[in-house]
Amino acid sequence: MINFFLTRMLQKRVLRKRRTTRLATYMPLTAATDIGLLVNAGDCRAAEAFQFLRFEFKRMGIRCSYVCADMRKEPESAPIFSAVPGIIRIDRRNVNWYGVPDPDATSEFLKTKFDILIDISSASRLFPLDYLLYCADAKLRIGVAPGPDNIYDITVWENREDGSPVPADLLARNIVKYLTTIK
Repeated sequence: MINFFLTRMLQKRVLRKRRTTRLATYMPLTAATDIGLLVNAGDCRAAEAFQFLRFEFKRMGIRCSYVCADMRKEPESAPIFSAVPGIIRIDRRNVNWYGVPDPDATSEFLKTKFDILIDISSASRLFPLDYLLYCADAKLRIGVAPGPDNIYDITVWENREDGSPVPADLLARNIVKYLTTIK
């Protein structure tokens, strides 16, 4: 994927076509049956949050679909992401030149009607994950950092006074805490 002016212009155009108006449905975690989880494998902190959320949702008996994007030139095989059965991996080989994921790889994920879609990629924004955020049918979208065009219904984001990053497991715990407090 080439990152220059024309690429960014085409990416914005693709997202504009996918943008739809929808009303968020706030629901408690106990009422959710399908959850989608988007993660950036290049974010070293996301692995901890992914692991915590995965086990928490499994414990609660909630079906989950996972997408892991790794757009680095040399994708590393993170053992946490490769050990999960059914995870959809997106890398440079299965996106077009301006970043749209291959429909064959993501069609199953996009067919699912999610109750909650969680994006735990807090590092740099990846266009394939943004594309999936816009295309996925979700009643509630949650992010851990400000996203493009206020795509999230809830943003769990915390600033520390010293400017240090918030631990990812704390962000994941806060997501679960906020979802359990919704009535």
